[in-house]
Amino acid sequence: MSTPLQCCPHYLLFSDYEEHYRDEHVLNALDSVSPEIRANHPEFEPNRRLQQNGRAAPDPREFGGSEMKVASPGGNLGNPRRKLDK
Repeated sequence: MSTPLQCCPHYLLFSDYEEHYRDEHVLNALDSVSPEIRANHPEFEPNRRLQQNGRAAPDPREFGGSEMKVASPGGNLGNPRRKLDK
């Protein structure tokens, strides 16, 4: 937390996985999504694995891609996680 957040007395941290990181509580931004939607939409498959198996679940290849597919610093444009980010 060595960012400008040091100057903010009140803030929230969100990710796609609830956990503690460096003594900070990180909230799951997808908690409010209906369990039915999370269970039945293919875009949530990587997130389902993450929730079931923790941070070791994602395959590092899911984040990369060939130069043709990588059009931004966000990584592989075909990555289902990018759909959730939208």
